[in-house]
Amino acid sequence: MSGGSLAGRRAMITGAGRGLGAAIARRLWEEGASLVLVARTGAQLRATAEGLPPRDGQRADVHVVDLEAFGAVGEAAGGAAAAAERLLESVGRDGPLDILVNNAAIQGPIGPLWENDWIEWTRAIAVDFLAPAALCRAAIPRMRPGGAIVNVSGGGAASGRPRFSAYACAKTALVRLTEILAEEARPHGIRVNALAPGVMPTSMLAEIERAGAAAGGRDFETARAALQRADPAAFAAPAELCAWLVSDRAVSVTGRLISAVWDPWREWSATPPALEGTDLYTLRRVTPPSPGRPG
Repeated sequence: MSGGSLAGRRAMITGAGRGLGAAIARRLWEEGASLVLVARTGAQLRATAEGLPPRDGQRADVHVVDLEAFGAVGEAAGGAAAAAERLLESVGRDGPLDILVNNAAIQGPIGPLWENDWIEWTRAIAVDFLAPAALCRAAIPRMRPGGAIVNVSGGGAASGRPRFSAYACAKTALVRLTEILAEEARPHGIRVNALAPGVMPTSMLAEIERAGAAAGGRDFETARAALQRADPAAFAAPAELCAWLVSDRAVSVTGRLISAVWDPWREWSATPPALEGTDLYTLRRVTPPSPGRPG
């Protein structure tokens, strides 16, 4: 069996056909994990799997799935939940699951809310929030103690992001769900964290560049600059952080939103952070100091 911090473990990664999902797949593979690669694009998934160097005791399985189907609401919600259950049952037939990385996401409509196509707005909520929630719901009862979930956050989760309301609201909800699941899954020995990857040269940035003025000046300029640099190393830090979060090196970290760019997570391997009982790396309301309440 191959060595590494994740040797003998099995990780399911959504959106694994390209971009950050593919980078995370490669990083977890390097750490010894077997993989379950999930996306709606079969050719890209197979390319990710075929690009992994052969390693003894590891395998990469491909599941072509449209995750939007897991985010249905109303009368279709029961079928959506059942679809997520069926995927996890299928995954489980090849062995237990230790790791879930909810990476897949779509941009959603860009511009003021009242100008957004409502169907596309709700579709973004379904893919970016409801589908990861459905997968967590189906995965946690099937995961072994010591398991870990990473929900990939994004721009707008920790601060307001005008003109990107669907994406930002979905990611904010996903971070709050992360905090809740961390407590609910704690008795089962499963950790749940969120990862803020930073700006990466992806197809989602290309959508922002194409939107032009509708995206707002700041987001447009950020997207254009990142696409011009096209730096593949932009995927390296979030992929490394993901591998750390799902490993035993991060056993004391759960219910947190960690930035691959801004937070000192690389230092924590040597000195684990004392986060228990604090609000560090969480979403909280900011209030002024008052008598009887810490500032």
